[in-house]
Amino acid sequence: MKQTVQNDALAPLIQEKLRMGSEVSFTVVGESMRPFFVDKETVVTLKQFPSYKRGDICLAMSSHQKLILHRIIKIRGTEVILRGDALKTKEVLVRDAVLGKVIRYQTNQKTVETNSHHFRFHSFLWSLCYPVKRYVLAIIRRVGRR
Repeated sequence: MKQTVQNDALAPLIQEKLRMGSEVSFTVVGESMRPFFVDKETVVTLKQFPSYKRGDICLAMSSHQKLILHRIIKIRGTEVILRGDALKTKEVLVRDAVLGKVIRYQTNQKTVETNSHHFRFHSFLWSLCYPVKRYVLAIIRRVGRR
């Protein structure tokens, strides 16, 4: 049976499971990681790692105590800068705010490993689209409605 749990109730459970070394899976809610993740359709699986690098999609606790699932765009000293693939705004957080990274995701019965060459290539191409991604996303949304 599917059950919807609010973000603030889910956060401590996810943190605990990741600290214990377990993998955690949940359905993504929100549009900030389009086109890779689809609202209420994509299931992500995360795991905690000792370190993270640019390009990793990570779950982090924001300064407002909300869970965010965004991509690392830069690591600067003890800070990690994250941005959703469909967003312009960045979030600057301390490294300890990162809880884990996405190791695979599933949308429409298709599973993608985030360490695969295929995924990394598509992520790289998407990062190159940053200046025009607003227009690319508009096209994707229009095509998706059909």
